Amino acid sequence: VLYSPLEYEEELILIIRFICIVVWFFGVSLLLFLCFLARPFHPANTTLFCRVVCPVALRILGLHLVAKEVGILTKTGPCIIIANHQHLLDLFIFGSLFPPRTVTIGKKSLILIPIFGWAYWLAGNLLIDRKNSEKAKMKMQEAERLVIRKKLSIFICPEGTRSHGKGLGPFKKGAFHLAVDSGLPLAPVVVSSYFGKTNFWRWRSGTVIVECLNPMMTKGLGPDAVAIVLEKAHAQMKVAIERLDRELSSDC
Repeated sequence: VLYSPLEYEEELILIIRFICIVVWFFGVSLLLFLCFLARPFHPANTTLFCRVVCPVALRILGLHLVAKEVGILTKTGPCIIIANHQHLLDLFIFGSLFPPRTVTIGKKSLILIPIFGWAYWLAGNLLIDRKNSEKAKMKMQEAERLVIRKKLSIFICPEGTRSHGKGLGPFKKGAFHLAVDSGLPLAPVVVSSYFGKTNFWRWRSGTVIVECLNPMMTKGLGPDAVAIVLEKAHAQMKVAIERLDRELSSDC
């Protein structure tokens, strides 16, 4: 098979990019893992990881990030941050914007990933066994006590799985029970649709827009309000994603 010079260049870009992102991600994960051994589960660990890893990772990937209304998260203080979930790259996109004292809730299987999984756990993030609903419920109750006691924010993707460009999926209730039960504001964050629209064979692979929406107050609400808050958040985020997608299309 004969390749044109352009095709050779694109293949070379992809190979270089893959090697660089793997070396950077796991190399820094190892260094931070050793750092976290000295201060395990410290409230600043996750934000430190994101501030070190994510901006450089976005540069390696050639992604241009446009962030809107990021100050909302800092002004809101401890809150439950929810975001749409498209791909593994969400880690770098949303992680670049994490406010101080933020942890995440992830799958228990993440700890099986060498180096990164260990650093993720020592950073103080919470691991949930989604296959065991009783244990998952207990972990969410633990998360509620944790955010109140340590005045943390928790980042959750309520879809529970990656959408892979199929649009905003249905939400699971865990994040909304957590927000209502703890009385903390619910802070939606959305990223424009980028799955299948970026080209990592080029040095400039594409642009993504992230926007922090106005938080929803939950203090004083009862369990009956969970479904209402969920539906309202889903509707707001769906509209916002569509707006960001139109904005990107008009700029092309």
